[in-house]
Order: sequence, then structure tokens, then C-alpha cells
Amino acid sequence: MAARQQHAAVLAIGTANPAKCVVAQEEFVDWYFRVTQSDHLPDLKAKMKRMCDKSAIKKRHFYHSEETIAGHPEFINRALPSLDARLGIAKDAVPELAMAAAARAIAEWGRPAADVTHLVVSTNAGAHAPGADARLAALPRASAPPCSAPSSTCTAATPGCTALRFGKGHRREQPRRARARGAALRLEPGKLAASRRVLSEYGNMSCAAIIFVLDELRRRCRRDGGEEEEESDEYCEWGAMVGLGPGLTIETIVLRATGGGHVDDEGKKSIAA
Repeated sequence: MAARQQHAAVLAIGTANPAKCVVAQEEFVDWYFRVTQSDHLPDLKAKMKRMCDKSAIKKRHFYHSEETIAGHPEFINRALPSLDARLGIAKDAVPELAMAAAARAIAEWGRPAADVTHLVVSTNAGAHAPGADARLAALPRASAPPCSAPSSTCTAATPGCTALRFGKGHRREQPRRARARGAALRLEPGKLAASRRVLSEYGNMSCAAIIFVLDELRRRCRRDGGEEEEESDEYCEWGAMVGLGPGLTIETIVLRATGGGHVDDEGKKSIAA
């Protein structure tokens, strides 16, 4: 008898950004050159300001504040080793931020954290052994799942897609690979409005940006009336998630918007959050 075909679904999304230091884009260049003691480089400062003005980013979220940089002179002195200090900060910061996002996703999911079966972690912030997945599961507020899937680190923007693919694969579902071939996507401008808004509000978050864009797309689909967007997306049932990594690495996943109608109670039990 053929096995019943199962489909993976995103049942909830949680996001989190560092709240310690939020800098408006128009203030970022002055802030950066002040905290790095680089105001004696006016030509470089002017060049960076031109780049920031054209970036379409409105604000940036940092874990490191001005006080953090002042307490670590090695961060702004290339002659001093700083890798250990940077990794030391990331070692604690990454699991805490991941815990905040996971807690929001689990709360929206509506089931106990103990029902989570697998933990898949991807990060570009640091590389440790044990990794961020083990540290996240060890936090006092975390309810560790019985099994952790592989984690990926330091591979640019692709891990956001890879983590979702790992999650589907670890549920032993039959894969369905959609391969699109074409010289160009020829997308209308509004189709990338969600991606542009995430870039504007948060800057380049590398692999985490994928999750934020998914959350933004979902928010737009749920909105009934309300404020008008300058450039909105038309609702589409099908879409493609594309993450670019080192060199020519590309991760692509074909997504389908279900609106909650294609995942029954039995499906919710069989799909990890």
C-alpha cells in the first residue's frame, strides 16, 4: 500500500531583533564614525553616507551598543585580536534572541513547547561547539525537544531556506521538488514589496531575513483594510523563496499559501513547529 503523502506547512512564525541599540539610518554614519573613533576620515565618511542614502534602509538593530564597543577597544583596532571577544558575545546573545523568537512562534502555534519534536538552528553569528542549538535547548525557559536536527553556521543567506528544508526532511515526508527554468523571473515591482519593507525596517539580516519576509507576507495577507501600502502585493497562491549564499550557492523553495485551510488537526500533530 502506498504511503500517505504528507505536506509540510508553516504553522507559526516568530521574529525578534536586538532591542539594546536601534539606530535610524540618517544617524547611522555619524554614530558609526563616532563610536569607532574614525571622524578623522572625512572622505570615507562621505562615501559611506552616499552608500547609506541609497540603501533604502530606514533603521538598524544592533546587539552591540556604544558602551559595548567602548568596553572592547580591540573591536576598532585592527592590530588587536578580537575574534574570541566577538564569539564570546555571540555565544550568549544568539540563543537568547532565538529563544525570544521561538517563544512568540510557539505562543501563536497554540500548543505546548513539549510538543515540538525537532529543533533546527541556522545562524551566521559565531561558530561554537556545542553550537547555538544546544545552548538554546539548555536555556532555563526552553523545553528541549527529544531530537535536534543538524545546525548550519556561517553560510550567508541560504540557511534560512535550508533550515526549513531540514525541518521538512526530518519529518520523513516525501519530497516534492519543483524546478523552474527560465532566463528571467520578470516579476512585477509589487511582488517584492514585502522584501523591500523588511530591508527598509531591519537592514540586511542575512539568513534571518527569509523568516522576516515570510512573516511580512503573512501580515499583508491577513490585513483587512487599514493603512494603504505605498507598494502592495497582489495575493498569490504560489511563490518561490530564494536565498543566496557564498559564491554561486542558491537555495530555492516553492511555497503555497494555504490560508490555514489545508492543514487539519491530524496534520498539526504530525508537523513540527
